[in-house]
Amino acid sequence: MHTKLLPLLSSAMLLGFLGVGCPPEEEKPQVLEHSHAGSLTLLFTLEDPPLEASTTMAVSVDVYGDMTFTPGTLTYEGERIEDEVKFQRSGSVALRPSGKWFEEGGRDRFSVQEHGSGEERLQTWGWDGAQWVIMVYQTMPIAWNGGLAFLLDDAVLNGSAVQVDLGLGLARWTLRLTPSIE
Repeated sequence: MHTKLLPLLSSAMLLGFLGVGCPPEEEKPQVLEHSHAGSLTLLFTLEDPPLEASTTMAVSVDVYGDMTFTPGTLTYEGERIEDEVKFQRSGSVALRPSGKWFEEGGRDRFSVQEHGSGEERLQTWGWDGAQWVIMVYQTMPIAWNGGLAFLLDDAVLNGSAVQVDLGLGLARWTLRLTPSIE
């Protein structure tokens, strides 16, 4: 009889020892009253050459403040012809945003990283009397990771917008959210 109890007691003691050194996992605090769903829209504009392009990505926010985005791609192209010179600018940026809630000044906010990467092409053409001839062709890598901050109240009411000067253009990001009724 004692030989049958020994393995059972050994197993119980081993399980007890394994559980003793592990601190219990802390529950993640709920920071929002409701989860939210909506969109993050990017409007990209240039003055020279004039162009405007946009993309919209779906976003969801859980009650713990974690944000989930669908990826998006911004593709743009613009040109300007002046006498016998043509300027062309085009590019594509793959966007994979991530974000989370934070509080500042007693207000709910969201920090969003754009995680944008791609390539831009700048071309200058000259007219030789019969056709356009390429004079300059330059490619540049694109990396957008500056970080954006949006207000929850504005995002729910009319959309919270952040404008970023990119040197050669402007990026206007707008976060729009609707509370989910659970």
